[in-house]
Amino acid sequence: MWGKFDVLERELEGFDRVYWVDAGLQYPGLFPWMYSKVYSPNIANFGIPRDWWNTLDVFNFSKLIDSNIYTKLDLMCNNKLAFVCSHGPQIGYPFQENGILSQSFESPYPVGGMFGGDVKVFKKYINLFWSYAKQMLEKDSLCTEEVLMKPSYDLIPDKEKIALTFDKYDPSVGGEHDDHHYRIWNSSKNPYKPFYMIWHDILNFKI
Repeated sequence: MWGKFDVLERELEGFDRVYWVDAGLQYPGLFPWMYSKVYSPNIANFGIPRDWWNTLDVFNFSKLIDSNIYTKLDLMCNNKLAFVCSHGPQIGYPFQENGILSQSFESPYPVGGMFGGDVKVFKKYINLFWSYAKQMLEKDSLCTEEVLMKPSYDLIPDKEKIALTFDKYDPSVGGEHDDHHYRIWNSSKNPYKPFYMIWHDILNFKI
């Protein structure tokens, strides 16, 4: 569960920017169908497909997640790390009950799906992560990497981090219109920002 930090630590040398991206970000429940590749161009404009399993390559969201995302992240992450963060906690954080920290946490909460950026800042962040991992192990407590990411994130100065925030993973959360698969999120109809909007935030980020 902490393996991604072990891998990252081994891959930093020789690079200016490094990112961790979970393969699970291609899970079809995270993105509307409008970002999926279609199997045949002849069916690209047929509206909302009912047999999506035959029509759409739903594990391929390269209409949105492509090289432009990482080009923009490289520009954003000059002396900074970018974190995908939820406004609310996605998991429990047992630091107070283990006597490691006295204060409770506040939003935002980094998630393990995607994070990274400037290698110099990344090294500091990874060292913080392992420091909290050691303290947790000394308490005979195991946890996921996201638990340890939060206090480590909080110790990174604001000038060295960018929080890309969302409210809910499900793109149709909050009762948004039934055809949400082909309409971008509308905050006036659904106040809960879906996860996929983070990629629009990256593309529209002001440097």
